[in-house]
Amino acid sequence: MQIEISVSIITYNHEEFIAKALDSVLAQNLDIPFEIVVGDDGSSDSTVDIVKSYQKKYTDIIKLCERNRNDFRGYIHSGRKNFLENILSCNGKYIALLDGDDFWDDPEKLTTQYELLEKNERFSGVMHGTVVLRTEDNKKLPWRDKYESLYLTKDLIRLSTPFHTSSFFFRKKFLVIPEWLKTVSSGDIPLFFLISLNGPIVNAYKLNPSVYRKHLGGITQTSLHLKNVFHLTRIALWQQLNEHSGYKFDKFVGNVIIRHLLGLEVKRLKERWLLVSMAFRNMRYLSVMVVLKLLKRAIL
Repeated sequence: MQIEISVSIITYNHEEFIAKALDSVLAQNLDIPFEIVVGDDGSSDSTVDIVKSYQKKYTDIIKLCERNRNDFRGYIHSGRKNFLENILSCNGKYIALLDGDDFWDDPEKLTTQYELLEKNERFSGVMHGTVVLRTEDNKKLPWRDKYESLYLTKDLIRLSTPFHTSSFFFRKKFLVIPEWLKTVSSGDIPLFFLISLNGPIVNAYKLNPSVYRKHLGGITQTSLHLKNVFHLTRIALWQQLNEHSGYKFDKFVGNVIIRHLLGLEVKRLKERWLLVSMAFRNMRYLSVMVVLKLLKRAIL
């Protein structure tokens, strides 16, 4: 039996949330073959036990891949290995993504996205809106203020991803996992970029938003050091994507790199020299005035 849709769920210590994620997938109104591939990154709580209890009931649908959190050779971290290997474990013609602490809020999500791609060969993927669920007050807020109707590759080249992972649905035949993807700072940004090289990503406007939980375990720290590391790793990521695409989007990538350079907070002498070197290393993207501005920030 040909699997039409694979839902890739990655999880780690999500005992509070994984049942909701699974239920939101099982509640989909589907009349085509589909599978749920759960990749667990070595959870130390009862996450795996909960998944196994679902697996006993849905033996033909749920597949559990347990991975060793301490063995991620060749990858930047175990989470990246779990993310990529889980996608590669999917057998469907199409793949939908969901984290174990998020969930879908529309039973027509998969059918709608499936039909969009079945009827429109020029689209490489489908996305839709997302809301943030704050666990402290159970309040839902928009994840993005605005979404476009269509995303070309150039539209994805920005400081932050324009749509959430939990909304993305794409053709597996366009899945490419270059070696460098295992070691860059982000998984979703390059995945969206690489898929979009094969065609536009369309917005399924009529779907209810997916739900992204914002909780203590998932909140990004914002110290000065981590902020600087964020900008530096994103610069390296965009340089890699620029090279991979044959510098076809050089202008757009350059604009993003400039903004990351200007976002660096330089406090120590070592960091100041780092900023100077980054400025000169990216001269191809920068005007004289921008270089002078960066040098002034490094010196003062």
